[in-house]
Amino acid sequence: MKETLSSAETLAAAEQAALTKTKLGTRKTLVLAALAGAYIAMGGTLSLLVGYGFAQAAAGNPGLQKLLSGAMFPLGLILVVLAGAELFTGNNAVLIPG
Repeated sequence: MKETLSSAETLAAAEQAALTKTKLGTRKTLVLAALAGAYIAMGGTLSLLVGYGFAQAAAGNPGLQKLLSGAMFPLGLILVVLAGAELFTGNNAVLIPG
């Protein structure tokens, strides 16, 4: 298996992904968009809870609080990717080449 794609192959793969996305129905797209929003909200909430939930423990090291907060937010994006939800930004990136 090739590790990287050439420029032409990357554009062809993006075009194929865009064509697949255009075949989704309106209802399915809206449900997947709502799920993506929920996943991002869950990541943001987890970031706030973990990062600012134990301010007394991180009183001596305020950088720890920011590190924990920053480490939790990407979990929302990971959920979006793994669950196959549709983010507006991702669709803009893929549908333009298509």
